[in-house]
Parts: sequence; structure tokens; C-alpha cells
Amino acid sequence: EISVQELVQRLKKNSIIPGEKTRQMVIEKLKITDSDLEIETTEYKVSLHCPLIRFRIQIPCRSSQCKHVQCFDLESFLMMNEKKPTWICPVCDRFIPFDTLVIDSLYQEILKQTIDVEEVVFDSNGDWRKVGGKESSKNNSHKSNSNTNVTSQSN
Repeated sequence: EISVQELVQRLKKNSIIPGEKTRQMVIEKLKITDSDLEIETTEYKVSLHCPLIRFRIQIPCRSSQCKHVQCFDLESFLMMNEKKPTWICPVCDRFIPFDTLVIDSLYQEILKQTIDVEEVVFDSNGDWRKVGGKESSKNNSHKSNSNTNVTSQSN
């Protein structure tokens, strides 16, 4: 029997998606407009808390089959499926077998840079900023147009 830790290590080695892929998902989501209601969505909010355990995500994961950007905590998901194997996404309720799970590298980066917040908001360019927290969200805008995240400081 394979342990949860072995499964986590396997995914860390073989199944990490690049941040640019997540940014593209966000950009595509924000391109969709509801012309009937004339509503244009300009922001996409995601939680940094796992929908399963309601605590901060440690290893951000979702299935490659899922259409949402929202992640859940990999270890928690694997431990729950170890006890009662349903393999159901805690975000969209779709069946997600182990071999479709991916770790989101952009989400990992966001988690490292946002110790004091529970949510971030993406804009139509795929850039993100903190929502709430101890610092003003205007001072925490993260651009995707370079290899390193640029933090803009406005005084």
C-alpha cells in the first residue's frame, strides 16, 4: 500500500503545472461575458483556504479535468480518500482520479507571498492582488509580465 506521503512526493515530482497555465485559465474565465445580462466580469476571486478542511492550503492541487482555478489541499484530499475513496473534487463535485491531480505552481507562489490573507483576486491579465489582510491591497499588486513577480508600491 502506498502512503499519502509517497503519493504527494510522486505528484511533486511529476505533476506540477506552470503558473502561466493558471494565468491562462483566469484570462479565459474573465473573457466570458454574459451578453444577455450585459455583465462583464473583471475580477476572479480565489480562496487560499481548502474547501475540505477550511484551513490554509499547504500544497495547492486540483484536477487537470476541472475548469475552476480554485485549489484544495493535496494532503487533506489524499487522506480523506485513503479513508473513504470517492475521488470527488471538493470544489466542483466531479470525479477526479489520482492520475489527473496536478499541483499549481502559481498558487504555491501566491501562498508563499500572502501569509496574512485568505483570498486573492485575479484581473483580466492574470495578475493578482491580496484581498484584505494587514496591508492595503493596493500595495500588493502582482504582475505577470516578467519572470519575477513585481510588487508595485504606492505611497
